Order: sequence, then C-alpha cells, then structure tokens
Amino acid sequence: MANHDPTTLNERNITNEKRELTAVTEGEGVPRKHGSQNVDQATQYKAPERPYSVYSRSEKWMIVVISSVAGIFSPLTANIYFPAIPELSRAFGKSVELINLTVTMYMVLQGVSPMLWGTLADNWGRRPIFLACMLVLSLACVGLALVPTNAYWLLMVLRCLQAAGSASTIALGAGVIADIATRAERGGFFGLYSIGANLGPCIGPVIGGALSGSLGWR
Repeated sequence: MANHDPTTLNERNITNEKRELTAVTEGEGVPRKHGSQNVDQATQYKAPERPYSVYSRSEKWMIVVISSVAGIFSPLTANIYFPAIPELSRAFGKSVELINLTVTMYMVLQGVSPMLWGTLADNWGRRPIFLACMLVLSLACVGLALVPTNAYWLLMVLRCLQAAGSASTIALGAGVIADIATRAERGGFFGLYSIGANLGPCIGPVIGGALSGSLGWR
C-alpha cells in the first residue's frame, strides 16, 4: 500500500472545505424549497403607494396661503389694540391699569383657547373649526365696536371672546399643513405659513395707531 504524505492530505482537505464553503455562500448545492419561485415573484412585486393627500401641489399652496391669512388675525387683534389704550382710558373713564387688564385677559384666553379648539378640530375636522373661530372673532369685533362706554365689564368679556376666536388660527393652520403635506414638503409650506403669524405684530400697531388717531378707537 502506498504511503501518503500527511501534509498533502491536510492541504487537500482544506482545499475541499474552502470549495464547499464557497459553493454554500454562492447558493450552489442548496436545494430550493417548493414554491420558492412564487415567493421570489411576490417579493419582487410592490404595491403602488397611496398618495399622502388627494390635493395637487397647487391646491396645497392655496390652502397654505389661506391658512396663513387666517393666522394673521391672532397677533393682529392683539397688537392693533395697544395704540388705542390711552383713548379707551379716557372714553371709559377708567385708569390705564384697568384698561391694561383687558390686555391681560386677552393673553390668558389666547393661551388657553387653542387647547379647546385644537381638540375639537381633531375630532370634527379643521374646516368647521376654522369657520367657527372666524365667526366668533367677527362677532366679538362687531361687539367691541358697539360696546357702550359705561360697560367696562362688557369690554372685558368681548376681549376674551375676541382672543378665543382669533388665537387658535395659528394652531389650526399648523394642523392643516401636517394633514396635507409630507415631511419633505412641510418646510416650504411652514415658511410661507409663518409669514402670516409674523406679519400681524408688524402691521398691527401701525394700523391701530392710524385708525385710533383719525377715526377713533371704535
């Protein structure tokens, strides 16, 4: 019987093991399971993705513009009031401190009311709550223009209603953008939407000073 070199046999065994390992990693010699072809076809098929929103790109921009315009009213109604405070003090016969109390109540309602309107908007939809806010704001503004000067308490109440109607427009507008836009689109939409919220404090005191100085506080 011929003698075999142990070193040569070990090298052959190592070479065979490498070949088997290579065949396994490359998928050779691995039996295919029954129905694997159908599984491969199923994995290759991708269902069409549902659109995030039914609105087109131009319609989304229009909705954002409308929301931005509505968002002006919250800071506008807060800042347009400031230049008329001295004249309101004289008209109502109250101190400036008492008239400033109407500003304080406005700020309180401005911070609290979005919690109510936002919850209603999540349950009933953004559009009806937007309309409800604008309706409350409009009625409060009409009431403030007609309030008698001997009813200081009514001035306080109407300022609270005005805040309740106007303050939530910013929160509702942000919710509208989240509803209609993907994450990739929201940056541009929020940039346009923020113009309304930032424009109100800029033009509010100017308009209020011009109106109260020429036409009176009403």
